[in-house]
Amino acid sequence: MSSDDLFPTMNKELLEIGQISKTHGVRGDVVVKLDNQNSRAVKAKSIIYIEGSESVPVLVEQIRYGNKTILKLENYNNCDEAERLVRRKIYFPKSLIQADLKSDEYLLNDVIGFEVITREGVKLGVITSFSDNGCQDIASVKRTTGKHIDILLIKEFIQELSIKKRVLVYMGPLEIF
Repeated sequence: MSSDDLFPTMNKELLEIGQISKTHGVRGDVVVKLDNQNSRAVKAKSIIYIEGSESVPVLVEQIRYGNKTILKLENYNNCDEAERLVRRKIYFPKSLIQADLKSDEYLLNDVIGFEVITREGVKLGVITSFSDNGCQDIASVKRTTGKHIDILLIKEFIQELSIKKRVLVYMGPLEIF
């Protein structure tokens, strides 16, 4: 289920940031696996959106970052209430995440659809999705033949990323997976 299905009026404004993985304690806290473990965009008093039939804004009363990211959510006051949220995706306003980015940083979702070319100008294809292998981000690139290749998205392999041109110039290894 995408944010388009959950929030049709806000689909371009929300970004999936992670998933609730389990409950924590008896007060209704939940452990969240964030897609970007380094992000600190969500703060106490932030509003998040949770996948599911209760697709309404939820206030984050408290957040604790560390080995685990633990949220205390408004109106979830015991383990049984929190248990209903396990395995649900969490969405956050994209504008608040973008506000924390440095000038040379970007959101992976913003480069879906970008053309990937080599530094020699050879067209590799178009970015269709992302994953990670625990160490770095990986972009799936659909070739003109329909075949997909995966490329590593690390600074040393990206010669240029142009938001205006919607192009990523890649100079890393191909077919490494």
